[in-house]
Amino acid sequence: MIKKTSQLGLGCWGLGGDAYGSIDDSLSKSIIYKAIDSGINFFDTSPTYGFGKSEERLGKYLPKNEDLIIATKVGMKAHSGTEVPLNFSFKSIEESIDESLFRLNIESIPLAQLHSPMIDYKIIFPDIFETLELLSERGKVRQWGISLAKPNHFTSLKNDWKWASIEFNFSLIDQRILEYENQCPNYPGILIARTPLNFGFLAKQSKIGYLVEDPKSHLSKWSKIQIEKWDFAATEMRKLSEKLGRTLTELAIRFTLDANLVEYSIPGAMNLNELEENISASKALPLTSDEIFEIYEVYKKIENNLNLITPFKDVIID
Repeated sequence: MIKKTSQLGLGCWGLGGDAYGSIDDSLSKSIIYKAIDSGINFFDTSPTYGFGKSEERLGKYLPKNEDLIIATKVGMKAHSGTEVPLNFSFKSIEESIDESLFRLNIESIPLAQLHSPMIDYKIIFPDIFETLELLSERGKVRQWGISLAKPNHFTSLKNDWKWASIEFNFSLIDQRILEYENQCPNYPGILIARTPLNFGFLAKQSKIGYLVEDPKSHLSKWSKIQIEKWDFAATEMRKLSEKLGRTLTELAIRFTLDANLVEYSIPGAMNLNELEENISASKALPLTSDEIFEIYEVYKKIENNLNLITPFKDVIID
């Protein structure tokens, strides 16, 4: 079982330096150490984050401690464009696991998650579950989870395997997973909210600073229409946060923790100030039922303007 010391985890996409702008080794080290000192024990990464750089930094700076959970991923190959290469064959997954073990500097991965598998992945790769069993038997992976490409995959994929975890997008301005919340209470594994700050849009107190022009930011690949939709939605939630006397980050992180859905919320951080803000938000007073009701009401008013226009396309590779 995954031992939890904090509801807050650290999303480590940014530590790869190719998602939200550049970040050097020294700052990555400081973020990792500060997270540990603050009681964070869950670190979510992937070989795709910085072409392995995120894993390398965790392997370099995380102490060998059984209470620290490293969750990496398999199946998606590192890429820089909008085509997302996927391969869930035995050969591909074993190679990925071996490379992750080397970069993370550990002998066994605490949690490996299938990275955004297509809805019919088990038809395209019929030996997938034999692969998971075999790599577990060999001691390379302790537990398996799944990181959903879309929240609406939850119903179809949650019972494919005895997943130790299921990870999905969940934020103030992306509440799609709540359509399936009646299926969550009896789920035996842990549920994880990724992108609780919605790619940084909920981390800002003003519109200044979104990394939509920086080629080192994945946001530069999203359409102008989608950026405008998120900006509009974040502005509406910012108005609510001001009304409630909370920061937008506090409202965002507390919402994912207080919606009674997930065990972990895993915002990222690109500097110590952002990390400290996330930690402070997680320790703020829980949202009241009235505050959560107001969040739902605002979302109802804006959700028709939030249809996700993704620029990314899955490509199966050999």
